[in-house]
Amino acid sequence: MDFKTALNNGFVLTAELNPPRGVDVEPLLGKVTPLARAFDGFAVTDDSLARLRMNAMAFAHLVRARLDTEMLMHLTCRDMSILKLHDYLLGAWALGIRNVLCMTGDPPRLGSFKEIKGVYQLNSFQLCNLVSSLNRGLLQNGERIQSKPNFFIGCVANPYSLNLKVEAKRLRQKFDNGARYVITQPVYTRRTLDQFLEATADIPMKKLIGVLPLRGLANAHVIADSVPDIYMPADIFTRLSKNDSVEEGIRLAREFIAEVRDVVDGIHIFPLNHFDALHAILHEFPDRLARMAPQSLPASDRSGVKPKAEEPSRATDEKPGRLRGNGRERARD
Repeated sequence: MDFKTALNNGFVLTAELNPPRGVDVEPLLGKVTPLARAFDGFAVTDDSLARLRMNAMAFAHLVRARLDTEMLMHLTCRDMSILKLHDYLLGAWALGIRNVLCMTGDPPRLGSFKEIKGVYQLNSFQLCNLVSSLNRGLLQNGERIQSKPNFFIGCVANPYSLNLKVEAKRLRQKFDNGARYVITQPVYTRRTLDQFLEATADIPMKKLIGVLPLRGLANAHVIADSVPDIYMPADIFTRLSKNDSVEEGIRLAREFIAEVRDVVDGIHIFPLNHFDALHAILHEFPDRLARMAPQSLPASDRSGVKPKAEEPSRATDEKPGRLRGNGRERARD
């Protein structure tokens, strides 16, 4: 079943893949292969945080060719002119990529080549419009092509925006320009999710909620300090201070998923290429575990522990946390 059909028919589970920093794809493909049947699709990043990795289209094609799975290709405005965006999309369609996730792109100053300037001829709204127009065979210069693609267009959003009304307005603009699903930045509390869903309730767009399993206390500090627009609630630091472990980070992710999965259209996991976390989180989805080949199943739950029975912290108990990047230009959307 293709990703569009799966999403329109019910709950989906997706995960993000970062291409390798080099030309050898086999180690990553070897780790993804056992998981492929349990997920409805894999998103491939486009030099996330402006850090050099293999081309997103090439890696998405290689994963799809090996695993026959749905790919969600990130597409940014940072590195390509309007001309190049057109030919890149035509090439992606020819290679079997059917889903794109449109975003502005992280600024070069964050990444591998800090001195260069981004292209940014378009923003995320205009990029959604470019892809939507191309689906109709219309180029940005008004010319038409006969052989046209039919991409399923997605976008990104930040539930931790300091102004959710503005965030909802931005999401509405993306919908009006052709986006039909949104993947959010990682969310850690039900309160934040409920506020986001309420603010965007009138936008008829499928919403996949981001979940980033933490690797421990140090990892939480690094993400809070270095990744734009990710908010780390104080309760997360408290839990990890008491139990500084990968297992606790996975437990936190599983608790959140168990609490919200019935009110969202899908969960999108940011494993940062730590595939043991994906294995562990799949224990929240026994039906999906059953899809995996017996030899690919982990001997036991990699988190080492089931989620705690008690209720996660409720909205009124949420403590102030840390949000970095408040003054930065919106990097990913």
